[in-house]
Amino acid sequence: MKMSALNPPIFRLNCYHIDRGLVGLFPKKIAERYGMVPISKLGSVLTLATAKLPDLVALDDLRGITGCDICL
Repeated sequence: MKMSALNPPIFRLNCYHIDRGLVGLFPKKIAERYGMVPISKLGSVLTLATAKLPDLVALDDLRGITGCDICL
């Protein structure tokens, strides 16, 4: 894994269109546990927003739950 994958860009969510239809992709408890929420999906790539540093275990879990490739 490239180091850049562990250093995602920072952006303001209030300036980003969030697809609210993605909320049900994984349970609220999982979103709260990992501090991540889905904000967009293009094909099989799911983009997540997080306030925490990326956690590889969390990313693997979310990949398994959603069946999507994960992008931060």
